[in-house]
Amino acid sequence: MSAIGATRSGSGVISTKRVCFFSALLAVLLTGGVSSASGQIYQYGDYPITPIRFSSGKTTATINDSVERGASATYTFVAREGQHADIQLTTEEDNASFIFYMPGATVSKDDGGYDVSGPTLPNAGRHGRATHWTGRLPVSGKYTLTIQPSRGGATYHLTVTIK
Repeated sequence: MSAIGATRSGSGVISTKRVCFFSALLAVLLTGGVSSASGQIYQYGDYPITPIRFSSGKTTATINDSVERGASATYTFVAREGQHADIQLTTEEDNASFIFYMPGATVSKDDGGYDVSGPTLPNAGRHGRATHWTGRLPVSGKYTLTIQPSRGGATYHLTVTIK
């Protein structure tokens, strides 16, 4: 039995929970990962919470990345009430969607990664399998997007336009 799959204690075998805990702790220590209200990256393990920044004078940001099976990628951006948002997610194998959270969503860390909870925008909730959302933003604040593959890993292109 490998150390990753083992759960026996007292036998010199490290449990899965201990491996996850120590891996996360080591990642935080090595990357200097901390949470910050100033928009810095929050780092715990391989998938940071990444702020989306728009270049000076630009209203669109594009992210090309990938996410492993069973994981999610999380992004934040700040916008004002009444601004128009257009969020488009495309994947090579049509195997990912996003959840679009309102400001005030909470992000917590657990053994499996991040857990984001809070109200979502219409047609972009946990069971909506959203790949495109457009509309006026109802309040000012920090919005959160999580990208989740539906099968296997996913290579994606995320385009966020705020006007």
